[in-house]
Amino acid sequence: MEGYKKQINEKLGYFPFPGTLNIEIDENEMWKKQHILRMEPIIITGFKDKNRTYGDLFAYKCKIEGNECGLIVPIRTHHGPKIIEIISRLDLKKALNKKDGDKVRVVF
Repeated sequence: MEGYKKQINEKLGYFPFPGTLNIEIDENEMWKKQHILRMEPIIITGFKDKNRTYGDLFAYKCKIEGNECGLIVPIRTHHGPKIIEIISRLDLKKALNKKDGDKVRVVF
C-alpha cells in the first residue's frame, strides 16, 4: 500500500513487492513467534486514505534463503495467530520457486 511503501523503504531499505508471503507456523513452532515478538519492532506508522484508516505495522528484519525480508505484524489483521506475513522487494513465491504448502526457513 502506498501509505506504507515509503516508510518501508526508509526503515527496511527497499520498496516492497505488492503482496505478502503468508506462512503458516506449525503448532510446535508457535513459541518462536512469541520470542520474536518480544524483540524491539521497527514501527511503520499507519495512515488514512479517502475510504479508511490503516493501522501501524510492527516490522522485524529477517532473511529467507539469503533474501532480505521483513516480518510484518499489523495491529489489525484478518489472519489467525498461526499466520505470519513476510514482505520483500521480491515476489518471494516466484523467486524461491515455492508453491502453497512448501516449507521455508525464516532467519532473524
